[in-house]
Amino acid sequence: MATLKDIAQKSGFSISTVSYALNDHSSIPEETKKKIWEVAKEVNYYPNASARNLKKNHTDVVGVFISGFEGPAYHQVLDGINIALTNTPYTLFVLNGREAKKMAYQRQVDIAITFDDTISDEDLIGIADSGTPVLTLDRILNHKNMYHHIINNQLGMLLITNYLLEQGYQKFAYLSGPVLSHDSNNRYKSFLDVLKSHHIDFDETKYKFIGEFTIQSGYQSFMDIYKKTGLDFEVLVCGNDEMAIGAIQAANDLGIKIPEDLSITGFDNILLTEYFSPRITTIAIDRVNWGKEVAKLAMNILNNKYVNNDTYEEISLIIGATTKS
Repeated sequence: MATLKDIAQKSGFSISTVSYALNDHSSIPEETKKKIWEVAKEVNYYPNASARNLKKNHTDVVGVFISGFEGPAYHQVLDGINIALTNTPYTLFVLNGREAKKMAYQRQVDIAITFDDTISDEDLIGIADSGTPVLTLDRILNHKNMYHHIINNQLGMLLITNYLLEQGYQKFAYLSGPVLSHDSNNRYKSFLDVLKSHHIDFDETKYKFIGEFTIQSGYQSFMDIYKKTGLDFEVLVCGNDEMAIGAIQAANDLGIKIPEDLSITGFDNILLTEYFSPRITTIAIDRVNWGKEVAKLAMNILNNKYVNNDTYEEISLIIGATTKS
């Protein structure tokens, strides 16, 4: 049986784009929808019949709600979920924002796996109250119909900050992700906790900057940091790899040598870092495997099996060439 991943690989589009196109989402151009449907027919992909599912009082649809579709970290998680669902009767449906909430409230998905910072705690609780189980990947909420499987961001930032301290770094700057991002906030809190435990003061008003988890925001933020501080610090700790890549590119354009003049770290170990020079010191998270574990937990929830809320701990430090050793 063909899957969304098969269509994505053959068409060259991401799984999220394929899901949107097959569900006639308005954000997808008609030409793209046409191409994806042509590939779907070639691989003999057939969506579940809604009428049949309604009679069964379930939809055989696993909804994954994410706040954006550009970040590689999202794609890796979706790959893992999709792989784990391959030999099940469930279809993966990816969407975000208002339409995600609407589908969940109307019971158009059997379970809502949420990784969307734009959906409030109140909305998630409301979805759970409506009868749709909610599995959160970015926060923990107490509700009988809510479950969680989150990455231990605190551990990751603990590893990288302790490593920097062991190498003798004392002057830090920090580039965080979006204000509403639970992952970003947890990473930053852990960073502050580690510095505090080592009695190192950190002036947030001068050395904390906010990006958008993108290469572009990393580049622009570094330019802002350079203007504001003159780089009177030793290392810039970035909340993810994409911002670190952007910051390094900006540093190169300014003639700043990494790591001779300044060190920079990332977080996530996205695939792009393997082809980026210099290799970034970062935190590795096997998000494909995490996605598989998330899908297995979702299946246990739907099959009324014992459910153990979990924190993903398979995290390791990658020492690259953007820090001194």
